Amino acid sequence: MAPATDSAPLAVCFALLGACVGSFLNLVAWRLPRRQSVILPGSHCIRCGQGLAWFDNIPLLGW
Repeated sequence: MAPATDSAPLAVCFALLGACVGSFLNLVAWRLPRRQSVILPGSHCIRCGQGLAWFDNIPLLGW
């Protein structure tokens, strides 16, 4: 059996992938019922409409 440390990088990759997919699904769940595009406009504040910087879209880090 392999040590647990061998699977740690893979677990981190899956966690990051899950965060990205979850973030996109959240966007879809928010915009589709409002009949908004999931592509354009880019990510923005839902209160004031100001666009978000690219680094604000990184799951967990942009929070």
